[in-house]
Amino acid sequence: MIKENSEMRHIKSDLEQQKEEFINTSEYWPFVPQEDTSAEELEKVREEERGEVEWKEEEKEEDVKKTVSEVQEKAEGQIAKSEDLIKEIEKKEEEQERKRKKIDALLLEADAFKNDWKLEQYEKKLVEATAIDDNSLKVLKPLSDLYFTLGNYKKSLPLLKKISELDPEDHKAIWQIAEIYFVTWDTQTAELLVEKAITIKNDNPKYYLTMVEIYYNTERYDEALAYMEKIIKLRPTNPKYLLATAELYEQVWDIDSAKKYYFNVLEYEQTNEKARLKIKEFTREW
Repeated sequence: MIKENSEMRHIKSDLEQQKEEFINTSEYWPFVPQEDTSAEELEKVREEERGEVEWKEEEKEEDVKKTVSEVQEKAEGQIAKSEDLIKEIEKKEEEQERKRKKIDALLLEADAFKNDWKLEQYEKKLVEATAIDDNSLKVLKPLSDLYFTLGNYKKSLPLLKKISELDPEDHKAIWQIAEIYFVTWDTQTAELLVEKAITIKNDNPKYYLTMVEIYYNTERYDEALAYMEKIIKLRPTNPKYLLATAELYEQVWDIDSAKKYYFNVLEYEQTNEKARLKIKEFTREW
């Protein structure tokens, strides 16, 4: 037993010595127990995350402010452009209004001269108005009418063409252009234009009468008579048109139709001497 105790002490002594040697030579020496820092580390991480979130929010807020600023700047620019455009439109409208008033004043003066048959002064005022606005239909129409009535086709034709361009539905201008072509023997163009005028305005006997003249002068008598009949339908009691129809029938030797229309003339104009003489002439012959 004593021997075992001695051995045991010896073993314990060796173990203690090995322990001391291990501790003294270990790479982990000196060993210091670590403190529990998990809570601090977690708080630090949280602070970093909060800082990052705050930075991102600030950055986002700056982006929003920048976008709003850009939109506002663009809107202000558009408003400024709109205001400039409105001012420009208002300026043009004011200028147009001044022109309109000047033209109206000149037209009043022109009408006064026209009523007094002072055609030279009438023309002068209309020409003066065209200098203010050479596209004004209320100036071009009376001026072209003046030249057309006076037979000044050289001046009236370009004005009438301009009227037709500005107002394609102006059947009167189209018919007047056709009349000018007809008197200058361009019957083909004249015919097309009169047909166009009739398409737009189919109840004006003057247009049909021009077609009668075109057909008659190109020896298309049946077509001419057909258009005379259309005129009679439009103006059945007009002695002038009835007489023209009677004369046309007489020229193509349709005496029965001619007599009928001469009688119709006397029905509405008993004092028409030509109709009376023609009826007497036909009666003697028969």
